[in-house]
Amino acid sequence: AGAPFFVRGWASVVNRSPNMFTLIAIGTGVAYLFSLVSMLFPNLLPAAFTMNGHAPLYFEAAAVIVTLVLLGQVLELRARSQTSSAIRALLELAPKIAHRLDASGNESDIDLAEVQVGDRLRVRPGEKIPVDAVTIEGDSHGDVQMVAQAQRSRAPVQRLVDQVSAWFVPAVVLVAIAAALAWALLGPPPALAHALVAAVSVLIIACPCALGLATPMSVMVSVGRGAQAGVLIKDAAALERLEKVDTVLVDKT
Repeated sequence: AGAPFFVRGWASVVNRSPNMFTLIAIGTGVAYLFSLVSMLFPNLLPAAFTMNGHAPLYFEAAAVIVTLVLLGQVLELRARSQTSSAIRALLELAPKIAHRLDASGNESDIDLAEVQVGDRLRVRPGEKIPVDAVTIEGDSHGDVQMVAQAQRSRAPVQRLVDQVSAWFVPAVVLVAIAAALAWALLGPPPALAHALVAAVSVLIIACPCALGLATPMSVMVSVGRGAQAGVLIKDAAALERLEKVDTVLVDKT
C-alpha cells in the first residue's frame, strides 16, 4: 500500500524537489525497516534500542500512517472525479446535429457522429458549438478548451506554496535529526529507541498534506462547481482575483 509514496518520494529526491511524499517515505520507511531488523535480527541491535530486553516494533505506526495518507488521496481523487463529472455533464449539452455546408455553400443538417475532419459547419447565433473547430469566417466568442485549461491552471498562491515546500521539507528533516540527537543524548533509556520514535514522529506530523492539497483541491472543486452552474472560469488566477470582487455589472442580456 505504501509503494506509491516511496516511488514519488524517491522521484522527489532525484529531481531535488522535496515534498510531502519525501517526508512520508522517510518516516514510514525508517519505521518499517527498523521494525524488520528488530524482528528478524534482534541481536544486531545495541542495548540502547531495546525495551525490557525486547526490540521495539513500529509496524502498526507505519501501517496507520500509510492508511491515513491513502485515505486523503482517495478523497482527493473523489473530488477530482466529481469535478470531471460536472464537466462531462456540460459536454453532454452539446447539440445532437450540426449544420454542414457543401462546396456550393448549401446547408444540410447531419448527425453529430457524421461530422468529419475538414467539414465546414455553420453555427447560427445563439446555438451551441457542436465540435472542436477553427473559425473560418464570422465573428463571435467561444472556447471549447476553457474548462480543461482552468483545471490545469495554477493560481498565483500555488507558486508561494511551492517555494515554501522547497524550504519546509529540508527544515523538517533537520528538526527530526535534532530531535533524535537530543533524545539519544539526554533521553531516558532506551535512549536510541526513543530517539527513533521522536525522529519518525517529527517527519510524519510535519507532513504538509494540507499545504500541497488545499490550493489545487480548491481550484478543482470551484471550477467544477461553477461548471455545474453553467459558469465557465477562465483560469485559476481569475478565480483568485474573483475573491476581491464586490460588485458585478451585467448588461440587460
